[in-house]
Parts: sequence; C-alpha cells; structure tokens
Amino acid sequence: MFKSIKTKLIFAFIFINIAAVILTAFFARYIQKKFVIERAKKIAISKVNHISDEIKKKFNLAITDLLILRDLPDIHEFTCNNNVKLKSRIEKIFYSFAIHHKIFYQIRLLNKSGREIVRINYKEVPKIVPEKELQVKYHRYYFQELLKLKKGEVYISPFDLNIEHHKIEIPYRPVVRIGIPIFNKSHKAMYFLIFNMDGNIILNLFKNKNKTFGTFYFINSKGYFLYHPKESKRFCFMFNKNETIFTCAPHLRKFLLSSNQGVNYFSEGIKHFSIVAFKRFKPLLNGKCPEFTIIYSIFDPELLVGLNKYFKNFLILTLIILLFCLFISTLIAYTISKPIAILAQTTKRIKNGDFSARVKISSNDELGILSENFNKMTEKLENTIVQLKQSEEKYRNLFENTQDAVFLIDFKGNIMELNKAGYTLFGIDKIYSDTNIMMFIKNNFIEELKEKNVIQEKEIEIARKNKEKRYGSIKVQIRNNKYIQGIIRDITDLKKRHEERLKTKRLIEEQIILAEERERRNIGQLIHEQLAQDIAFLHLKTEELYEKEKSNSVLQMLNTTDKMLKQIRGTIFDLCPVILDEHGLISAIRCFVENYQEKTDIKVTFYYNVKEEKIPINQTQKFYLFRIVKELLNNILKYAEATEVVISLLIVEDKFKLIVDDNGKGFDFKKYLRKSQSIEGIGLFTIKKWVEHFNGNLYVESQIGEGTRIIVELGSHNDKSISC
Repeated sequence: MFKSIKTKLIFAFIFINIAAVILTAFFARYIQKKFVIERAKKIAISKVNHISDEIKKKFNLAITDLLILRDLPDIHEFTCNNNVKLKSRIEKIFYSFAIHHKIFYQIRLLNKSGREIVRINYKEVPKIVPEKELQVKYHRYYFQELLKLKKGEVYISPFDLNIEHHKIEIPYRPVVRIGIPIFNKSHKAMYFLIFNMDGNIILNLFKNKNKTFGTFYFINSKGYFLYHPKESKRFCFMFNKNETIFTCAPHLRKFLLSSNQGVNYFSEGIKHFSIVAFKRFKPLLNGKCPEFTIIYSIFDPELLVGLNKYFKNFLILTLIILLFCLFISTLIAYTISKPIAILAQTTKRIKNGDFSARVKISSNDELGILSENFNKMTEKLENTIVQLKQSEEKYRNLFENTQDAVFLIDFKGNIMELNKAGYTLFGIDKIYSDTNIMMFIKNNFIEELKEKNVIQEKEIEIARKNKEKRYGSIKVQIRNNKYIQGIIRDITDLKKRHEERLKTKRLIEEQIILAEERERRNIGQLIHEQLAQDIAFLHLKTEELYEKEKSNSVLQMLNTTDKMLKQIRGTIFDLCPVILDEHGLISAIRCFVENYQEKTDIKVTFYYNVKEEKIPINQTQKFYLFRIVKELLNNILKYAEATEVVISLLIVEDKFKLIVDDNGKGFDFKKYLRKSQSIEGIGLFTIKKWVEHFNGNLYVESQIGEGTRIIVELGSHNDKSISC
C-alpha cells in the first residue's frame, strides 16, 4: 500500500501527531480525574468520622442522663434499703425526667428477677404504667446481658425495632436499650435502670446528611442495614429477610472486613466508578455494646461535574493543532524522502552486481553525510568480497588437512560435510544424503545441544562401520540457527592408558591395605605376648601383696594395674580381635555390642538372618566389616546424639548386607562429601574406600533431625585372608 518513503513518512507523521494528541487528552483527563478522586476520598473519610463522633455524643449524653438518674438519693435509698414507700416518688422522678428528655420511649427500673418495678412510657406525652401492666423481662436478651455487667459498666443493646406483647410495634419504632446495674451496700446488683432510646435520633443524622453530597448507610455487626435511603431495606433481620450490605454489594465484603476504617475507589465497568469510605466503631469503651459500621459512598456523576465539558473543549483545541501539524509533516516528509529515493535506486544497482555505482552528494546535512558514507561502504564491500573468497579457500585447506574429525550436520543429524579425518574415524568412504551421524555416535548430543547451544567437552562412544568400538571427545555448537558444527578428537589410546594407570593404582592400594592389616595384627600379637603378660604378672603379684599388707598404696597400685590391663586388652582387641578368628564375625560383633552398651547409654539391637558358616565373605572381608561396625558405633557415640541403634546382618537377593540404623540427629550427607577428604581420622570416605576395595557398595541415607541409615553391600570375593 505504501511503497514510497514519502507516503510512509507522511502517514507516520500523521499517526504520531494523532497519537500524541489522543494520549495528551486522555492523560489530562486521567490526572484531573485522579485529583477529583483523591479529594473525594478525603471528604468521604472526614464525613464518616464526623457522623461517628455525633453518634458517640448522642450515646454519651444518654449515658450521662442514666448515671444522673441512678445517683439520685431517693433511687439510691430505694434500691439499697428496699424502701417501698419511695416507689411513688421514683415514679414522679421518672415522669418528670421523661417530660424533659423526650428521646426515651421508656424509662424502667427492674429488680434482679427481671420484673419491672417502675416504667414510664412516652407516646406524645409521658405515662406512668400501672402495676398490673408491668411485665417480667428476665428472658429478654438485653436483661441477660445486664446481669453480666460489673460495677461501673454500661450496656448498650443492638439496634432493633420495639416489640410490645411479642409483636413488632406499628408504626415501627427503632430503639436502642441503654442499661446499668445498681449495686447495694453488699456490692450485689439488685436493680437495673434501663432507657429505651428513640433510634430515630441516630437515624435522622443519616437522613439529613443524605440530602447533600453522597449517600450514607448505617449497618450493624452482621451487615444488616439500620439506615438505608430505601426504607424497605432497613431492619431486614426483624422480618427474616437476608438482605445485607454483603448481598447487595458482594464486592465490598473483603474491603469492609479488612480493617476498622478505610476508603477506596471501586470501578464499576468502563464508564462508572464510586468512592466508598467506612468506619467500624463501638459507642462505649467500658462496658458491653454492639459494633456499628458507617458507610459513605459517592457515585461518579457527583464527582465529575464539569470535567466532561472541559474535556470536550480541550479536544476541539487539540484537533486544530493537529491539522496544522499535518501540513508541516507533509512538507518535511517530501524534503526528506527525495534523497532517500535516490539512495534506494543506487542500492538496487549494487544488488545486481554493479559495485561501481555511487550516490550523488547534493547537500551537506545528515543525508549528505549518509550518501558519502554509503559510497565508502560500497568501496569497502567490493574489497571484502575479494578477501572472503581468499579466506574461504584457506578454511577449506584447514578443514581437509586437520587430524581431528570436523563435520557439519543439520538438526536431524544428517551429515552435510565431513573432512578426511572424519571419514577415517567413522571407517567410511563416502557420505550420502541420508547418512546420519547418530549411526556412528552412541550418545545423543543433539537434544542436549538444543538446550545449551554449545557443548565444550563431552566423551562419546563411536561405533565404526566395521563394528570396532572407539572413544572420542566432541565439541559442538549451533551456527546461525541453521546447522551444527563440531570437532571429534580420537581419545581411544589415551583412555586405555588412563584405565591401565587406574588398575595399577588399585593394585597398589590393595597391597597397602594388606600390609597395614598384617602390621596391625603383628603389633597386637607382640603386645599380647609381651606387655600384656608382664602387666598380668604384675597385677597378680600386687594382689598377693595386698592380701598380706592391706595398705592404701598397694590398693592404689592394684587398681592402676587392673586399669592398665583392661586398656591393653581393649587395644589388643582393636588391633587383632582374637574372637573374630576363633568364633567368627557374629560373635565378635555381639561381644563388642555388649561392651559398648555397658560403657554408653545407647541401646543396641543386633539382628542377623544367617549362620556364621553361611556368611558368603572371606576372613579379610569379615575383619574389615567388623572394623566398619566399630567405627560406625564410635561415630554415633561422638556425633549422632542417638539413644537407639539397630545393627543387621542379612542376605538379601544373593547380596550380603550390613545395615546400621540410628535415631540420632542426622546430617547433610552432600555437605559431608564436599569436606570428607579434609577430615582427619576414619570417616565415611575411608569406609567407602574399604568397601570399594572389596567390590562392594556403600549407601548413606540421612536427613537432619531424622536419623541415619548406612548400608554396606558385599558379594562373594576371594581376597587373601589375614589372621592373627
């Protein structure tokens, strides 16, 4: 549609101007709307605070009246001393009080049984209720709450409609009951003074406020409307109708329950929004009273007065500016596009191979500089093409003459190019369109390469065409997202030499282990035959001497020789456990476990499912297995903080297993592996070396706080045995 640069520039300028105007207009509306909303939020929160303060004042005035009436001497005399002669005077006091305080429907005095002693009803004029019409209110919820009050506490009942003779009074009379206990000299609540306050005193506050800006709602603790602009929605809980703020406006539930006070902006579709502020409060700090919530909302037509008219005038002005900008844009587009069109014609000639084409320079501005640089670039391009041809020839010589196999393949593995060394490595003479590199390489490196984009070093197995197996080191990378380039170096001979060195090292390690065990046994034998015999003889002579003299010094010497003899026997048992040679592995472990339990507080259970003569390992393996058991139990004592250990010798699926479980604190085995070679003494790293020497496996299962399980698994192996 837009083939020429001039047309594109014109439409680009038009688009930019229109976009700028529209964005400016809507941004201006957004800023003003934001200002109006923030201002409305402050007004809303101020209004709910103001009306909540007015409600508290109403309740405080009523409570003050209640306290004044309670503290009158006649009432005090009547309630404290049960002076019934004062009843008529109290009725006159209540009557006079009702005349001057018309906000109370009823003023009542009840005894602790809930029976009304005095009651004044106010309907247009006050009236003293005869004694025969007085009622018992003991089972009414508000009287039960009054019975729970302590001295100095005031009770305010929930807001509801007045009920007379078990029916809602018509016309409806909203009422709040305010009561206080009257204590006698023994500090017992014997009487209760109750005001039935006219609820319209509170509701009219909202009614008067709703005549101005915004709408007020007054709800109880369960969300029912006590005041709503529509009278049909008020006091629905009295008529078994479930119409609350949460059913009428469910989107406000989370907001209203989030805190005791807040204000927020709520969007209601694209065109409308509202500001909602609320405050949840209790009229009393000391006593029992219900919780009320005041909600104040402002709808957007009330907020955006004059804003839409301003926005229309602003759009007219911006359209005039837009037309002027379009004229200037067209002029600029023509001036810029002309030299660019000349440049496009020149590039077309160069595309067709005419590198002698040059752009005519007609100005000294940026377009003139662009034309000059374009001419220089064309000259360099011509020289670069010549150099590329020379470089390609050099690369081809290097590709063909290198000793490593070099290849190019597609993402399916089909060989696109292969040098002479590659043909030799794979044992083939030529490649075809369906010759795939995975026919020769057993490791699928292509999927790994797609994730990493490059593989620096990876050992692979190569199967030549004649089935000969070789090994290589491969380096590959993706080029231009089109093909894969790689190099394979033949490492077969290098791998064989490495395996021979490992075999030699293993043989040396085996000889060192055998020599070490022989030396340990020789040392143990020498200690047994010389030092142990001498100390035993010395111990015997010391016993004989003690029998004769019975002195403390001889007794001390006798204890010392006894201790030395036990230590030497323990050392001999460690170096050359004779019980292992004479009675076998099971007896040796059982003996060590018994001694271990005597010295520690750890309970050890030894379990086995194989007889000694059926254990499928030689004497050397038994000796090392015994050393492993000792080392693991010593490590548990030092580090595990365990209270119970289970040792198991089992034959499972032709495998001989040693399993050691403890209920200790466990450890991070991966962290231990990173540090194991730097730890002094015999640890799991050394045990692993012993097990691997006998072609076995070591498994460690441990988590911090969940104990440890160590499994040593051995097969039948005919190593040279060592014995004392």
